[in-house]
Amino acid sequence: MTPIVDEPCAATAGYPQRMPRPSRPQPYALSADWPHAPSSDPAGEAARLLALNLAAAIRGRSARSVEAATGIDHTVIGKILNGKTWADLATITRLENAFDCDLWPTRSQRRNG
Repeated sequence: MTPIVDEPCAATAGYPQRMPRPSRPQPYALSADWPHAPSSDPAGEAARLLALNLAAAIRGRSARSVEAATGIDHTVIGKILNGKTWADLATITRLENAFDCDLWPTRSQRRNG
């Protein structure tokens, strides 16, 4: 059996294997009263409105029932609602498909809070 050699590919030679992500505050830290008070930070405001839209879409369902419907871990759903994480595109897409509604706020919603 030939051993597998762990060599970098030519395209990534000389680059670190992982690019560190820049540090940024959690969404809730960008609002004086998450999720009720608007954020002056555009990304924070988008995250806040996403959380409000998600809360409206859930309409009293448990996080575990949303997990069953979407395949997204209930702790991730809770973190989005509480502003403890930045939702990624795959997660937003899965939630929108499961609820058959738009959760990502429009530009006019983000401007008007």
